Amino acid sequence: AIAAIVTVAFSNSFGLKGGAMLNTVLTGLKLVAVTGVIILGLSQVETGAHHFEEAFEVNTTIHTGGTPGLIGLAVIAALWSYDGWNTLNYLTASLDRPSVNLPRCIVWGMLMVIAITVLTNVAFLLILPPDVVASSKALAIAAGEKVLGSYGGYVMSMGVAF
Repeated sequence: AIAAIVTVAFSNSFGLKGGAMLNTVLTGLKLVAVTGVIILGLSQVETGAHHFEEAFEVNTTIHTGGTPGLIGLAVIAALWSYDGWNTLNYLTASLDRPSVNLPRCIVWGMLMVIAITVLTNVAFLLILPPDVVASSKALAIAAGEKVLGSYGGYVMSMGVAF
């Protein structure tokens, strides 16, 4: 984390264009990694579809410790991924026709985040059984190891690191 902060600060010290370029490249790499997870998951449809057979039945064997405080913490963490709409408002001065493009950016950005989140969760559930999903501390690494062996865990670690 410290190296990431130093790298971003260093790139921004040369001007905003360098920092913006670094941000764009790292965001693109993160989207490539998430797309890889989604493709890995969808490639497991035949072997993982049975994980959805009891999707709407109450499961008493998986205990997630759902106390109100933990549920609130999970909601806050989930809502943080939708925080881009707030940041986008600061960019209206540099937008062409902000009255048209700002709502368009907000709607399309939210739809992309929702689609990526849902597809990633479906991919994890296609690869891993629900009890592993509930108990895993690092889903991407567990999914990578399940599909690609121990090498897959390293690949997923690197994808998450960037």
